Amino acid sequence: MDSTVASQSSPEADGVARPLRILVVDDNPDSADMLAMSLRMMGHHVLALYDPLQVVASAIEFQPDLAFLDVGMPVLNGYALASQLRMQEWPVGNRPRLVALTGWGQEEDRRRSEDAGFDHHLVKPADLDLIESVCLQVAASLKGGGLAP
Repeated sequence: MDSTVASQSSPEADGVARPLRILVVDDNPDSADMLAMSLRMMGHHVLALYDPLQVVASAIEFQPDLAFLDVGMPVLNGYALASQLRMQEWPVGNRPRLVALTGWGQEEDRRRSEDAGFDHHLVKPADLDLIESVCLQVAASLKGGGLAP
């Protein structure tokens, strides 16, 4: 699991620029909408949801390449939601990459994210350059036809 992502040059220079289908889930609508707006400005197709109980059905329909999940949600937290998403049947090679968004950044928190099935763990407020790097890494892995290491 990556807690940091190596910086990359511009997407155009790397040849990996590709609009992603991104799911953003946060029970705080302002946080979800701000991240969704930033991702749209990067050229991605984004679905923002505020109710974690709606996510699995919506994700199956939306087929995201990448999902940013708030960890500290009531009723169904991000860890449980990540586990539910991992249990779903996805088309071969289309398993969404999951990013934990949380205020907790200790090693134990990162391990818990990894155990729940997250591919990345970002501490809020997450830097937009780091978010963009995650998007570039996912786009590159999709271009290559496989999951990122």
